[in-house]
Amino acid sequence: MAVPASEYVMKVTSKGSPNPPMTEDNSGAYYYKYSWYKGVMSAKTDVSLKNVQLKFASTSQPTNNAYIFLNCFGTLSTPVEYGIFAPANGGGRWYIYYRNGGQGVQNTYVVAARPDVADLGTGVYTYKNVPKITIQLSLSGFTNPIVAGKIFVTDTGASLETPSPRNLSASACNVTANATSFTCGVSHVPDPQKPASEVFPRNSYLLNVDLGNGQLYPNSNYGGTPCIWQPDAANALTYYNICVRSTRATCNRFGTNDERISIDNR
Repeated sequence: MAVPASEYVMKVTSKGSPNPPMTEDNSGAYYYKYSWYKGVMSAKTDVSLKNVQLKFASTSQPTNNAYIFLNCFGTLSTPVEYGIFAPANGGGRWYIYYRNGGQGVQNTYVVAARPDVADLGTGVYTYKNVPKITIQLSLSGFTNPIVAGKIFVTDTGASLETPSPRNLSASACNVTANATSFTCGVSHVPDPQKPASEVFPRNSYLLNVDLGNGQLYPNSNYGGTPCIWQPDAANALTYYNICVRSTRATCNRFGTNDERISIDNR
């Protein structure tokens, strides 16, 4: 069942008015930003958790997870996905995860970020000391396609690539030269493996995720002249963004090329 139009907010760029995909019922609140479906082969974004506050549902067995990711898909809704997620039972830690086209989420158990020690006992996780995280995806081509994913953590001025899966199969996505899109997403939603009794778990939230330096590239391996990837960029490669359940999911611009995403179920 699709989400009623009154429950999502979509900002359209110069590409016209698309039919909003992925507005499924029983999936909580989330934010997606899409690239145009022609002429994009690589994407990257910076993620800052320094202002984040994360809280899981105040139930005996909370089942909502938090995700920040990039994905790539073609004409089929079976994306290759790569990013970080914080499970309800993870003690506030963010792990690297991936998804091959047509498959479920796979946890690598590689920790990308740990919460501040001072806040561990409050139930609200903060990340004031976590360095910048960069997520990258690059599509190899359209024949036997592979998506190479990388995650970097910047520490003391040096960008260190985290141990993580690198090559993901996109064969189930049906990517083509005229039908390939990248998505940047932030969500705080029920775990797909553990259906929650509440779509919006009470008193849970993911506040102040800062996305910056979003870039879209016309070639594989981040080649060619990049375009800025932000919701209102009037360029050839940015498409649109969408806040689903807009009373709970919000996006606000700040600075030159930054977005702040919050999902609030209070």
